[in-house]
Amino acid sequence: MDWKQLENETTEDLIQYIQWKVQPEYKDVSDAAFVAFCFRFRSDLIKKCEIICQRHKHDVDVAKEIACRVFQKFWLNPNYDDNKRKMAQTFDEGVKFYLYGIANYELINFYREQKNPNPYTGDE
Repeated sequence: MDWKQLENETTEDLIQYIQWKVQPEYKDVSDAAFVAFCFRFRSDLIKKCEIICQRHKHDVDVAKEIACRVFQKFWLNPNYDDNKRKMAQTFDEGVKFYLYGIANYELINFYREQKNPNPYTGDE
């Protein structure tokens, strides 16, 4: 299935399709929905990550890495709960705020990795 077939689906439906990834018969739909989801939110998320990274004196490459990590985290756990949104007026805005929150945590994880790299390199 091509992700462009799902391009006009609502974000709620895309998230539901992504959650179907555990069912083998819906794997293609889930993968396509995730790609459509990423294309829908990537530019906004990268802009926000750039702002966050600039505050902490990181460059654009770090912002793109953080954005990739956010989407990886969302793929692993696509359990956005719209009932928890407070400041957002729409479902899509709530998802953006949710992704921004993940981005903040991923920047903290990035900082920790830079400050205390894993001592196990695989060469031991």
